[in-house]
Amino acid sequence: LTNSNVENLEEYTLLFDHMYSLERRTNANVGESNMATSGRVRFSNPIFKLANAEWSQKLTDILINGVMVNEIEIVRVANIGKVNEIVEKDIFKNSYLQFISKRTDALFMEVRIEDYTTSLTHVDQDTKQKGTVVAHYSVMTGKNSISAEGAGGEGGGAE
Repeated sequence: LTNSNVENLEEYTLLFDHMYSLERRTNANVGESNMATSGRVRFSNPIFKLANAEWSQKLTDILINGVMVNEIEIVRVANIGKVNEIVEKDIFKNSYLQFISKRTDALFMEVRIEDYTTSLTHVDQDTKQKGTVVAHYSVMTGKNSISAEGAGGEGGGAE
């Protein structure tokens, strides 16, 4: 759906901003021994701000017709050693558009997701990659996992 003329990032577009939150609020009225289990995880609907461009009408059509978006992938790039090296990636799967709002040259879009994966590659000041940590959360099942790969990474996880 999106495109770019940036080498090695042709399938992406410029994202002005995005935000979401992951929360787990506990009940303050529960006795001390049960407080940790009194909360439930809440993943807010991500909101994206991107250019109001050629894909805006397609997104409007997707929203109106209730079409599921299989995957939304966001990458953060840095110029460390190489130009536009991907250092962070967020993947939202099985999403439904909740609203679209246009303001001048910007398009705001909110989605409801079923599945979230994020990865972050740690890069030292000498531009050497130290490893990647990947976290996954299923909004549908409440299951999560975390793993580390690469130099200096320690494996681990929670289910």
